[in-house]
Amino acid sequence: MNLFRRLDDSILKCFTKISHAYQILTGKTNFFLAKLALFFSGIIFVTIILNYFHPILSHKTDLFLMLMTSLLVLVLVVYVQNCNKIEDEFQSSGNLLGLFILQAVKDRYLLRVMWIWFGCLSSSEIIYHLSSSPPSILLFFAEVLFDSFGLESFFFFYFIAVTPLPPCKGKIRELLRSLFKASARASVSVPEKG
Repeated sequence: MNLFRRLDDSILKCFTKISHAYQILTGKTNFFLAKLALFFSGIIFVTIILNYFHPILSHKTDLFLMLMTSLLVLVLVVYVQNCNKIEDEFQSSGNLLGLFILQAVKDRYLLRVMWIWFGCLSSSEIIYHLSSSPPSILLFFAEVLFDSFGLESFFFFYFIAVTPLPPCKGKIRELLRSLFKASARASVSVPEKG
């Protein structure tokens, strides 16, 4: 087994543990976490497109970057739709037959390893912005957001590669449901003083 495969396997095990723990607590699968990463990537894309028309970042977005970002937005929409299809199928039937949609992503460990390097580059840019004094807090958050694209893509590609646990309600949801039932019973059984 080569170095990249071992690196990918160890990172995938960590993401699997995180995803399974989150699913046990909330009932939401790894597809929800992947869509959350895509949501933040979408915010980045909107920031880049807005920066082309109204500069808010310290650097101007050129036409090429804006066009590439617009193309990536379309890819992002397709990924979100595929995640929704797979999650809906999994929640309704409990089977993973829909995973063939993203099988190309799941089986390509080199693609995930590539995003590790982009994530590392993003992290170094974020550390740079944390160490410098920004002219405004809005510019600081916009720059950090812009530089975190590789990190969010890294999260997406690893969360999407996790095989979820069988569908479950989630401990937090069950706890809240039991608390609301108990408070509803208590309010019904208490006689009103008149």
